[in-house]
Amino acid sequence: MIILLSVFLFLTGISYLFLNRTISKHVELRLKSIRDLVAGQLMVDLLNDKELSTHELNSWASKIISLSRKKRGYNQILIDQIIFYHHNFTGHTTIMLKSLFNKLKLAAYAERKLKKNNWVLKAKGLREIQEMTPITKEDMLKPLINHKNDDLRIEAQATYIRLNQTNPFDFFEHINEELSVWHQILLFETVTNTPNLAIPRFSQFLGVKNPSLVSFYLKLIAHYHQLDAVMALINLLNLSSALRFSNLA
Repeated sequence: MIILLSVFLFLTGISYLFLNRTISKHVELRLKSIRDLVAGQLMVDLLNDKELSTHELNSWASKIISLSRKKRGYNQILIDQIIFYHHNFTGHTTIMLKSLFNKLKLAAYAERKLKKNNWVLKAKGLREIQEMTPITKEDMLKPLINHKNDDLRIEAQATYIRLNQTNPFDFFEHINEELSVWHQILLFETVTNTPNLAIPRFSQFLGVKNPSLVSFYLKLIAHYHQLDAVMALINLLNLSSALRFSNLA
């Protein structure tokens, strides 16, 4: 009886592994076929190296929409491919890709990830939004700015800076956590590599109580050569010295 049970369990385990591997292989092949389909459809017009008219863009979008209705998982692969080509092309092609992204309403698909419980999905949605969406989603971003997960918190703050170009630093007054050195580096890269960002006089923020924020502002003052911050820096040094002496007394 024990031998029969052992054989049964062994065969069940083997069957489960075989079935799981077969399903995984099927999913992998299906995703590859969708990826090839998306890449092929995108490259048809991208390689033409010409600006599409509104009619041509609408026709292109209609073809892709008809495919997305037939293929499960198509939208996510489409987002990934559009972002990939957006990174690797320049000029009117990037404008065309953004127009296609908006025409296909893929921003709404990306935004739905922000409502998921999984922080990895939230972070992925944030990266997609900041790459392809020109509109600030403050109501969705602000709850994530002080999220307990470090990676998600940094991604939300970087997204806010990139999308809210007229007032990109107003969320800093709501930051509760210390900015680690790595956190500061990532935000510094975001600020300095975002075109058309409204850069304020950072000396006005040096009175904040968060020392890590002061450190971050000092880096930006140095980077942007804000010489008018000299007096604020002297006052900051004097305050720091006074605090040291008071602690020694």
